[in-house]
Amino acid sequence: MVNAIESGPLPKKGHRDSLRAFYTNDNALVGYMVDLLEPKPHDRCLEPCAGSGLFIDEIISRQSSIQIDAIEIAPSAVKALRQRFQKNPRIHVIEGDYLAVDSNVFNSIEYDKVVANPPYGAWQTPMRRNELKQVYPDLYVKESATLFLAKAIESLKADGRAVFILPETFLFSHSHRPLRKRILENCAIESIDLFPSSLFPGVNFGYARLSIISLRKMQPSIDHRCIVRKASTTTELVEKCGKSDEFYQATVSQVPELSFPLNGNSLVCDKDTSILTLGGLADCVTGFYSGDDARFLRRAPDNSKYSNRYSMVQREAISHVEKPPLTGLPGSAHFISVVKGGGYAYFKPSMWYMDWSESAICHYKSDRKSRFQNRGFYFRRGIGFPMVSSGGARATVIQPHQLFDQSIVGIFPKNATHFDFLLAFLNSNVAWHLLRQINPSANNSAKYIRRIPVVLPSAMDLDWFSSRVAEYIHILKNGGSTNQALERELNAKIEKITENLL
Repeated sequence: MVNAIESGPLPKKGHRDSLRAFYTNDNALVGYMVDLLEPKPHDRCLEPCAGSGLFIDEIISRQSSIQIDAIEIAPSAVKALRQRFQKNPRIHVIEGDYLAVDSNVFNSIEYDKVVANPPYGAWQTPMRRNELKQVYPDLYVKESATLFLAKAIESLKADGRAVFILPETFLFSHSHRPLRKRILENCAIESIDLFPSSLFPGVNFGYARLSIISLRKMQPSIDHRCIVRKASTTTELVEKCGKSDEFYQATVSQVPELSFPLNGNSLVCDKDTSILTLGGLADCVTGFYSGDDARFLRRAPDNSKYSNRYSMVQREAISHVEKPPLTGLPGSAHFISVVKGGGYAYFKPSMWYMDWSESAICHYKSDRKSRFQNRGFYFRRGIGFPMVSSGGARATVIQPHQLFDQSIVGIFPKNATHFDFLLAFLNSNVAWHLLRQINPSANNSAKYIRRIPVVLPSAMDLDWFSSRVAEYIHILKNGGSTNQALERELNAKIEKITENLL
């Protein structure tokens, strides 16, 4: 069983690739997608980014009477397709951009079936984005792949079917809410398959899985159900033997974000807007970025991580000011502790230091790459939650003398009496489960964290959390070891308090 993507090495980070063509070259996957497509004799089918033509091969091997329009933007691929299919009058190879905004070539035909593995991650020039925004004013145009799906839905005949492979983020990301609205209003979703992008050598997003969506252009009935299947291997995918859930499509339309429940049922807070959320109890904000950490960031003397990239801070250069001014520190002791990343629950030792000299502050305020953002929350006691994490919840205290950088979300309770409980909550299995319900990817940005539902404990339980957590932080701060028994006790208490959310 071949399992590969027909392409060269991925472009280096920061490379602006306008095509990002990863041709599907997995025979099992191609066969599975064509199974979902259900081609019928005399269908008219569209492949809007035909690549090497494997979908075409599979379709005509099953239904030789099908007419296929194969659109491809890359001239070399077009030439190869024309050479391969020149003797088949039912296959029409077209060189062009399916998303072209100045042509009606691809806008006047309706299709029975559309199948595609569109380019994901393709970079769009500002001019191109402006052009696409004129055609799709409600859609997110920085990512080309989802525009292919939006246009394919427009190209379908009534009751026509589309099968697409896309990164899963369009199913829950706020940026893609308008696309989900189009899908929910115009299509009956038949199935969604989720699987690791790492199944394809050379394509591993890390932050998200890939998905295959199968849908029909028709008004869904009130009791229409969609199945979500999850696979960790190609065999589980094509044999449909992984875990699966079902949901009523109509229920998704009632959720404010229109996000699909990829981890079971929708959250209770999505159905009941009276439920408290973390955003109602705390400010959740993104942290600072210097714009050039190689220049301004230092590692602690006992921190050997990335020693080849970052210099070690000199102890005499570390400031001990309780609350550093936003204007910067004079003198030679101008490096301040900064909280970065995750890996520690409840309390994290000082491992990184940021240049907070007056000259550095001038740079942060003027450099276009730096982010001197949400400065009103700098040097306040808060909770740091890692911006990217896939292994579990790890929330830590941000101390009043510490800065927090953009690798974490700073969470600042509006009521000080909630601090210890929220710190324990954000380290619990419950919070992690709820966050993954909101956003299944590894991205824990502030907009998702704000939506986590929270049940506040009774006054007595709140005092209990304050006592236990404050004592635990004191122990960890003074070099004590982690107490797994206590963490399990805190977790169990939170599970009992929040049982109605699960």
